[in-house]
Amino acid sequence: MLTREADLILRIVQFLAIPENIGKGSTAKIIRQELGLPAILLRNTLRGLATAGVIESQRGRSGGVAIAEKTLGLTVLEVLNIMDNEASHAHLHAWRSDPGRNNDPVQELMLKAQSAVREIFDGTTVAQLAARYKN
Repeated sequence: MLTREADLILRIVQFLAIPENIGKGSTAKIIRQELGLPAILLRNTLRGLATAGVIESQRGRSGGVAIAEKTLGLTVLEVLNIMDNEASHAHLHAWRSDPGRNNDPVQELMLKAQSAVREIFDGTTVAQLAARYKN
């Protein structure tokens, strides 16, 4: 239901949105060290986040990446939906019901789980997620 990429996206967004990081550029090295991420995976994810406008990127000596101001008010679900629009695959795969399997307890459980995840993600802003950051 949730992808590893969605987890990575949310961890990076959360780190960049903590109050002490807002408005200042964090380098890939700092993010990599703080979150323990492989360099190439981090680089590709940062590129996608910047292309989608979720983060802002500045090159140069005093460069780095920072959370885009508009992102702080977005919900976690909105961030993942933005990233889904940039990619060719979904981070929240929709579990599709099979009409031929009426009264299937596994299908019912999966649909309830999907609904619960969407509700939680839609009710949590990036700012709220950042407030829960623990290093």
